[in-house]
Amino acid sequence: MASRAGRASAGARREPPGGTELLDLLRMKDRPRPLADPGLRAHLRDLIEDALAGALPADGHAPWGASRGGGAAAARGAGTAASRGAGIPSSWSVPSPAPHTLVITKDMVTRALPGGVDRSTGATVPDLPDLPAEPSAALAVGAMVDVLFRQLVTTGAVADPWTEALEALDLDNHSAPLATWVRALPAAARSEIAAEVDRQVSGFEARWPTLAPGWLPRTHESFRVPLLGGRAELAARVDLAIGKPSPEQSSVGIVELTTGARHPHHRLDAHFYALVAALRDPSPPFMVATYYARTGEVDVHAVTPGILLGAARRVAAAVSSLGWRCGTAPVVSQASVPIRIPPVTGDKASGGGASGRTASGGSASAGPGLHGTGELPVGARPSTEVRHPRVGRVRTVGERAPRGEGITPTTTPAATQPVMPAITPLPTGGSRLTPAALMHRLESAVSMTGATRPGGTSVVVDAWFLDLAHTDPDRLLAPAEPFRWSPRAVRRSLGLTIVGAYVAGDVASPGAAAPVIADEAVLRWSSTGERTFGWEPWYSRLGAGGRAATIADAVTWATSVAAAVDWRRCERTDFESTRERARIGAAPGVLVSGRFDATVRTASGPAGITIFNGAPRGDIETKTLLPALARFLRPGAPSLPDRMVGLWPDARTTVSVRVDDHALERAAAAVGSALVAAFGVGAALTA
Repeated sequence: MASRAGRASAGARREPPGGTELLDLLRMKDRPRPLADPGLRAHLRDLIEDALAGALPADGHAPWGASRGGGAAAARGAGTAASRGAGIPSSWSVPSPAPHTLVITKDMVTRALPGGVDRSTGATVPDLPDLPAEPSAALAVGAMVDVLFRQLVTTGAVADPWTEALEALDLDNHSAPLATWVRALPAAARSEIAAEVDRQVSGFEARWPTLAPGWLPRTHESFRVPLLGGRAELAARVDLAIGKPSPEQSSVGIVELTTGARHPHHRLDAHFYALVAALRDPSPPFMVATYYARTGEVDVHAVTPGILLGAARRVAAAVSSLGWRCGTAPVVSQASVPIRIPPVTGDKASGGGASGRTASGGSASAGPGLHGTGELPVGARPSTEVRHPRVGRVRTVGERAPRGEGITPTTTPAATQPVMPAITPLPTGGSRLTPAALMHRLESAVSMTGATRPGGTSVVVDAWFLDLAHTDPDRLLAPAEPFRWSPRAVRRSLGLTIVGAYVAGDVASPGAAAPVIADEAVLRWSSTGERTFGWEPWYSRLGAGGRAATIADAVTWATSVAAAVDWRRCERTDFESTRERARIGAAPGVLVSGRFDATVRTASGPAGITIFNGAPRGDIETKTLLPALARFLRPGAPSLPDRMVGLWPDARTTVSVRVDDHALERAAAAVGSALVAAFGVGAALTA
């Protein structure tokens, strides 16, 4: 329920709070901030994962929705089986699809639980109205006010609500059709929407307080929490997050904006956000709030153990309900699913291999993080690992939990592990892997699979390809959409520059750096023709709404990256995205593609970092190693780092892999296995 401060402000006065009063409500300055509680955090996770273990089928495949990988994929599998008589090894068969991930959102929880009495809290909750199937005026008002609130938080001003809102909506693939629908409405309907948008925007412009840069305000921040070793995940996106994350004490607040009337589900949604944030970070948020733009009222909820437990029980009830509705009996998985990256002991592998570009004889198992601890560098104390009695999962508990929990960098269970016999480990006894030897074996694999794309374009094996090859290979053959700039396409290059300036101490916050960096890049391009990033001409043509949406996206991405790792503990960090590509076979052929987003020097040696979106899924070891593999195969490329680190800021997860001969061989084998899964092995041999 709402805090006393929130209830008093709503019931004792007619005028909604604003300015300093609203800021004090959000800060909850008279209430002590709770400390991190790893025991509570583990218990919350147990509640949800116990329900998942009973709802998910034994083979790990989600029972909801149609199975994927049929159609052409099934035909490729049949062709592969038929080709075995021609001498094709049985181990080259297309493996079973990797288990799909169940993504649990607040809407999924709400839809899974009927109205009436909430089984987790005992409260009476009415049914939530069905989501509109078609665009509506209310949906348009909500979308437009949402982007304008984001603009106000990011830039501090809204000049032309109607024009700027539609400009922002146009840049998002999901909301662009809504903007088109709004423009096509009769003049009277457009006027009604514009009047309501103006009224709500004027209200929060007058009341919303200015947030200090040190609060690190970020909009549309994504929260992801992997569960059961990646078989499921909690997912949320909040309208506004404020406060710098701390591993020891609650320091983050969450605000959700709504343009409609109060509904009991708003409170439950806020509690869901608190739960996801509490499971992702060592410390839970100290408050979650719902801000009603239509009236200016605000409900502020102090995050307590009771709120978190109630939210966890509600998620567990929804998961159990979903499992029974799908006709699956409760199943207890006996498989051991480790979810913490153990540290690697022993000396760091020395440089070796061809031209000193790789180490030899090491291990590519999960290695230490950026600072050689096996955890994110947040100063966590030693912890204890215990085995969950029900699902055999390795649990990390202790006096203080690390900032994030990862999953071991293995691909799939041994029973479904893709195999690529053409790429076998080199014999021991001093032999070292050379780029020419590995390239030769990959070329043989490409030739045998006959990998090709419609139109004669190159097959690009990147992280996206690795995911779809084993789950939905038909999508890989669909014609590629032409590239166009968007806030999503801009945020990485702009965001990395923002993170660099913030980590170096040149700016007070990512939000302060973003517009300056973007404007300077456009000015440089307009005066000299030099493009620092490539998107300068596109950005220069945007109106105020489009620019604000682009800046807001980059600020949120950069803030999440900056908060995911204690970068200042690294000796030196270079933030610059570099794409590595190596062609396998004659053009168009296959391109192995990966990206270095940063290079870090630590006490244990240099590390290359790739930043991913969402939560870690699938073959995260190979995804992390792809840039090193592509660089190793490319003639004249720079030397390889000692380690590759995959960073998932949304999930606060890192995976560290030592770069050595065996790691590169395993990554190449995984590339070959993905090609087999996507294209089969009989195409070139049975023609």
